[in-house]
Formats: sequence, structure tokens, C-alpha cells
Amino acid sequence: MIITAHVFNKKLDINYPATLSYNTNTKLLRQEMGYDGVIISDDMQMKAISKQFSLKDTVTLAINSGVDFLLFGNQLAYQDTGELIEVIYKQVKSGKVPLKRIIESNKRIDKLLKNSLNPIKIIDRPIDFTPKRIDMSKAYIKEHYGLHVKNIEIDPKVIVLHWTAVM
Repeated sequence: MIITAHVFNKKLDINYPATLSYNTNTKLLRQEMGYDGVIISDDMQMKAISKQFSLKDTVTLAINSGVDFLLFGNQLAYQDTGELIEVIYKQVKSGKVPLKRIIESNKRIDKLLKNSLNPIKIIDRPIDFTPKRIDMSKAYIKEHYGLHVKNIEIDPKVIVLHWTAVM
């Protein structure tokens, strides 16, 4: 899988950050580079996206850009699942998101799941959350999500391993 970033590069797209960019996700990754795997968005609740675009515009642009898997992973910036499903359903029903795009994404995700030869195993190696690490986590949440939290405890539903490389 390739995970998008909410970065803006006017050389790739003068209007949208990578997560919402057809030029980046379809023209560059799929057509020019020949990538046919799953594209997953970074957290769609991050301020770089959620403060700039409505939920309807965000999901419509991301899906139409070529993103297969929309990540709403931050339990601190709660997105109602029912509302999200309803918005996507209305966009598909109206034709603003072609049903063909949803089917393409489902095929890629199914292929990924069926071709996983070695399931990823998570090693039990807990992180030591010192007071300094807790303060750093709170500062990150404030900066990236605009939230002030008393604690940083989470109730994980899904784990996404995220690796960034610079070439």
C-alpha cells in the first residue's frame, strides 16, 4: 500500500494536496509509475484537510483522485460513521463519485487481502510513556488536531503501520 500525505506541491497540483489530487494519485502514481496497489489516505480528520474542506468535498475529491481506502483514525477528532457512510452514499447515488471507482477500490483491497502471504505480526514491545512523551503527544494532538486533551489513552480499532522514505 501507499499512504498519501496531506502535503501541497504546486508542481504536481496547483489546487489540491496529494490526498485529494487526481494529478498525484491517478496520473502520477497509477498512470506514469504504473502502481496498481491500494492507495490509503492519511488521517482525513487532520487539520490540513478537515479545516480546509467539507466532509463531502473531502471524500469526493479523495475517492475520485484514486484513493482506495479512507483513513479516519483519530478517535480524538470524532467522525460519525453513519454520517460518513451517508455522505459517500449520496455522492455515489448522485454520480459525483462514480460507482466504478468504488468497485475498483474494492477489487484492489480484496486483492491485497488475498495476496497477503505473511500476515504482519505485532511484537509486544510497549512504549514507555514517560511524562515527557505524554507532554509531547499532547502537543502533537493540539498542533495537528486542534484539541486540548487531558490524557492520551486510546482504544485502537485498527493499526496502520506507517513508513516514510525519502529518495
